[in-house]
Amino acid sequence: MTIKDLYPTSRPSLDLNFALTKRLDPRVTFSRASSGTYFDANGVLQTAATNVARFDHNPSTGESLGLLMEESRTNLLQYSTTLKGGLWVNQAGSPVAVVPNSALAPDNTFTASKVVEGNTTNIQRWVYNNLLSTATGWSGTFFAKAAERSNISLRVGYGGESIQARFDLGSQTATYTGNGNYIAQTTQRITALPNGWYKCEMFTTGNIGGTSVYYELYITDSSGNINYAGDGVSGIYVWGAQLEQNLFPTSYIKSNDTFTSRASTATYYDASGVIQTAGTNVARSAAYFPDSIGVMKPAGLLLEAAGTNSMIRSEDFGDASWVKTSSSVTTDTVIAPDGATTADTLTSAGGLSIRQNRSGSFTSPIFSVYLKPGTISSVVVMFATSVSLKATFNLSTKTFSAVGSSITGTGYELLPSGWIRVWIRQGAYTFTGANGPGVEASAAGDFYAWGAQLEDSFFPTSYIPTTTATVTRSADVSSSATVTRSADLAQMTGTNFSSWYRQDEGTIYCRSQSAKNSGNGYGPYVISDNTPNNRIMQAANTTGTSVKLIVVNGAAEQASLQAFGSTSAGVLYATSFAYKANSFAGSGNGGAAVTDATGSVPSVNRLDLGFFYPGLASSNTLNGTISRLAYYSTRLTDAQLQALTAS
Repeated sequence: MTIKDLYPTSRPSLDLNFALTKRLDPRVTFSRASSGTYFDANGVLQTAATNVARFDHNPSTGESLGLLMEESRTNLLQYSTTLKGGLWVNQAGSPVAVVPNSALAPDNTFTASKVVEGNTTNIQRWVYNNLLSTATGWSGTFFAKAAERSNISLRVGYGGESIQARFDLGSQTATYTGNGNYIAQTTQRITALPNGWYKCEMFTTGNIGGTSVYYELYITDSSGNINYAGDGVSGIYVWGAQLEQNLFPTSYIKSNDTFTSRASTATYYDASGVIQTAGTNVARSAAYFPDSIGVMKPAGLLLEAAGTNSMIRSEDFGDASWVKTSSSVTTDTVIAPDGATTADTLTSAGGLSIRQNRSGSFTSPIFSVYLKPGTISSVVVMFATSVSLKATFNLSTKTFSAVGSSITGTGYELLPSGWIRVWIRQGAYTFTGANGPGVEASAAGDFYAWGAQLEDSFFPTSYIPTTTATVTRSADVSSSATVTRSADLAQMTGTNFSSWYRQDEGTIYCRSQSAKNSGNGYGPYVISDNTPNNRIMQAANTTGTSVKLIVVNGAAEQASLQAFGSTSAGVLYATSFAYKANSFAGSGNGGAAVTDATGSVPSVNRLDLGFFYPGLASSNTLNGTISRLAYYSTRLTDAQLQALTAS
């Protein structure tokens, strides 16, 4: 006879198969006084609203894991999504730059930032510059995606009193590189997500930091060096930084970023890719950005530093301020990126050159212009007429060529309307008034242009329209607050409980997993009278390696079954637990039943999910998922208990 033949033939009176149904039984009362995140079946990070249960998935495989139950936690980092603003800084002369809204993030919003190394030999790091009090137990998390670089390190602590790990996205490995005193107390891991993203985690049970704790990200070269010669262009995408003052990490908690004011108007893309204008002191809270193929993706609240468009007549190439050679301009011929018919047709007789002489010194000048092909598709975008200050862009193939030696960066944005915002960047430069940015075309024919912008920035910012004078967009004033995710609570009481529960005998089957590997014990369920004096429960010890099945009646322990083998953080574990007066038994993961032949059964009136000790849910939470919990209104045989957990 096989184990399968011993599987119980009776149907459970309660079957909470969360992994299969991905919904709550209507008899379960669920609450959580905040939103919370989870991964859907496609590995995309989703947000569940207040009091909405989360059904989590393995982001690498899409496997349904069941009901996610976590304790209350706080992400101590502000501006956690973009890692830009507030206390995020280049510390100790680090030359890195952070470019917001650079890629599609794990939550399918265009909010991921690109951390770009400097062009000097230096430590390439980006730091959350805040002194946090030292404590035992820290967990640092972030999401990363390879660009030109595929290695990144996280350090938490201060000076020598810190932990550090390097995450190699190419080999999908995480290696401890910090203070050797904490190596045995620290865990680092990397988890693959869709679209090239990885969740990088590092956590410790050690007391680190001395008098303070920092959160530091380092770009590293292929050898793992954090101090190396950067090229000023290469970088890595980062999103969703999190620091928790606890022994292990939980789901991502987004900081609360809030717009306060802006002393000017400002533009943004809407969901259709059309440029809209937000009035003075009006938040750009519904901004979108195009992805690499021109599909608009939500970015939410757009926050920018002050910026100046140093071009004049940015939409009127026919104006005398634009110096024209072998060309003619017909104004207001086609619909522009802002939806108005203000874009111009630029016609070349062969050797077209349209530029605007400008003056002024720039640390990092960027010139951008919206272009659309006509009969001409190859257009030169330039800072000046020198070959070293030009780059050719093909509007049909979306590729650059003949990039001048002084050009330090190029890029483009493709809009659904067919318009392409093309940009070039160079190092420090002074415009003398005898030359300036513009466009060229060697062939005869025409193309369309609109919205020229020259700004001093490492990356192009939102478009700033000008007429007779340069225009400055004021900075968005904002604040960011750390956020606490409330605890998940779920219970069945009253007739919702008594309709399926039998007081004198029964069997509970549970398949669950926890993120915990240390600290207080945890458990997936407890059946009780809402006091610790009368309960039937499953729990794990403080190291999270030993499972116990416990019965308490009248404050006296009646049964404590263990020796079911060990569990591991993040690994599903199945148990079955049968109770009846003087007849208790349990099995774990297909092991032989462990029994206890003495003891009484308590009178109980409720089922709580996600913790094991009534009144202490905050310190005994599962911090993981319940795949399935089933109840049989009979004491199954020991062989059936083993068969249940082996299936």
